[in-house]
Amino acid sequence: DGTTDAYCPVCKKTVTWYEWTKEDQMPVTTGHYQLMNDIQLKGQPAQVEDAKVCIDLNGHTITREYAGTGEKFAINAKHNLIITDTSAEGKGAIKSVGGEAQFTNPASVAYLTGSGHLILAGGTLDGSATKITNEKVNGTVAPSGTVYMNSNTKLTVIGGTINGSPSSRVSTSGNGGTCVGGFSATKITVWGGKLLAPQPVEDQPVARDGGCIKIGGDVFVHGGEIL
Repeated sequence: DGTTDAYCPVCKKTVTWYEWTKEDQMPVTTGHYQLMNDIQLKGQPAQVEDAKVCIDLNGHTITREYAGTGEKFAINAKHNLIITDTSAEGKGAIKSVGGEAQFTNPASVAYLTGSGHLILAGGTLDGSATKITNEKVNGTVAPSGTVYMNSNTKLTVIGGTINGSPSSRVSTSGNGGTCVGGFSATKITVWGGKLLAPQPVEDQPVARDGGCIKIGGDVFVHGGEIL
């Protein structure tokens, strides 16, 4: 694959971008990558375990389609993951399609674990095509969503959009679908972009505790829109 030296809007300096041409897997090792094609993820979710992975969607889409049981999310970010989109139209996206996300797999697009820190600077994390079925599992419930944050993880939104995941049924014992959900000791910082609450599922009332953000940590809003 080729390389090019260009400015990174997040790092705020010129870096070497690697042209990513694979169509069945996304980059997960340290570096800056610019997508050259749409990607259809196969098998298990992409595991981002390296220190710093920066992906320029470049107008392309990363999709994970699934059916049946198993992990529903597209990406498991355990360290620093930066998503941006430098294309003129800015239509790049990461999304999951099909099935329902459940408590045991509470994220529909991005699941943050370990010391995961997701920085969204452009493009869309789209959970609108994945319904949340959030019922008690072993007496425990938690807010699921397009992005799910385990303890001690961070989400920073500089630009782009996060579309919420709707609940597939009314939940009287748990939490409905959200844009971002998570446990304690989490931190969200919004400088720009949009966080959009999920829309109600047709013919069903809004699920209990649905909405845009529900975490057990801190939320700092300096700009952007939360709708």
